[in-house]
Amino acid sequence: MTERGLGMLPLLRMTTPLRRIICINTIQRMSRPTASIKRNWFHVLVALSDADRHGFDIMRDVLEQTDGALHLWPATLYGTLDQLAGAGFISELASPDEHPAGQSEKRRYYRITKQGRAALAAEIRRLEETAHAAKLRLSPRRAELR
Repeated sequence: MTERGLGMLPLLRMTTPLRRIICINTIQRMSRPTASIKRNWFHVLVALSDADRHGFDIMRDVLEQTDGALHLWPATLYGTLDQLAGAGFISELASPDEHPAGQSEKRRYYRITKQGRAALAAEIRRLEETAHAAKLRLSPRRAELR
């Protein structure tokens, strides 16, 4: 990769060894999976992490998780479910035999996949790291230094 491709034009003024170290560190950081998943995706995956659910049940669970802050209307919910299925994070239960006992066979039920669990776990780790970094900035010692 060129420096221009990484958007590091200020580095051109630095000495070559220092520039090389900074470029290597930047490339290493860029190669880590730090991209977050969409908020809707996160909450749907959390809803499916403990049970198979149908659409309306997912909608209610997300509403409860967020204390009413995130309401997934049907168009948003089913669009999100289609995207998650396309990404391989969830699967629709095809057979009525797979539906939870005593539940309607007419409803579409969804289940989180191994890939979805891995994505959810990675996102939780990312959020924890972000929160930890923010807490460090709020620490009393840092406030005294300012």
